[in-house]
Amino acid sequence: MILGIDEVGRGAWAGPLVIGAVVLGGAEIEGLDDSKKLTKKRRELLDEEIREQASAWALGWVSAEELDEIGMSEALKLATRRAVKEIQAKCQKSGSKFDEIIIDGTVNFLAGTPLEKVCNNYSESRRSDSERFGGVDYC
Repeated sequence: MILGIDEVGRGAWAGPLVIGAVVLGGAEIEGLDDSKKLTKKRRELLDEEIREQASAWALGWVSAEELDEIGMSEALKLATRRAVKEIQAKCQKSGSKFDEIIIDGTVNFLAGTPLEKVCNNYSESRRSDSERFGGVDYC
């Protein structure tokens, strides 16, 4: 299974930075797309559906104070790692597993961690199955 990670709140100057992470499992949720292509109402409906149907989901938060202290790049890494840590705990509790991580974007915010080797950026995730990392559970 795949753990998908994307920024939730990066545009706000004064607010927290938030990273969302989800393992859909076998859930088939119609209408999932880039959030910028969706209306606010559709995003809210999909949020509910994802939380109800996904094998595991989590949000990694970095407060405005932490963001000011460590900067955007480090805050993105920290929020991603917090979200993944929560996902791992939820997966262990529920018996769910993931063996690949896809982060939307071009930067691997899990670089330097044991999960780095199973992490792909969205642009790289279109590789053939034979080229992907697989067969190992990281949850």
